[in-house]
Amino acid sequence: MEIDQAVDEAPGGSVDVAPEDAIDVVDLLLDQVEAALGRLDEGTYGTCTTCAGTIEDHRLAETPTAQECAACASDARTGLVEPRPAAEALEGVIGDVAGVAAEAGPSTEE
Repeated sequence: MEIDQAVDEAPGGSVDVAPEDAIDVVDLLLDQVEAALGRLDEGTYGTCTTCAGTIEDHRLAETPTAQECAACASDARTGLVEPRPAAEALEGVIGDVAGVAAEAGPSTEE
């Protein structure tokens, strides 16, 4: 369970957890922060891990550890679509671009 989800589901927006569970919550938050820092180092921070689109600035400002854009996060919560790895999404785009380039033939501009 994500931190935001735990807070959203708690009455009054506060989380009442046992001390042993608090460690798990802190560990989860630390993992999310470390993952976000890793994406920052890789240059992929702000890129949705599901659709490879851009995560909205307001979403990152509110939740700096967000890995998905608002649309993909909403779809995943409601079960409308199966999340797919960003690599699969990019394969389709790269294949489309390569196909268009091949159809256009060699460039005559120098």
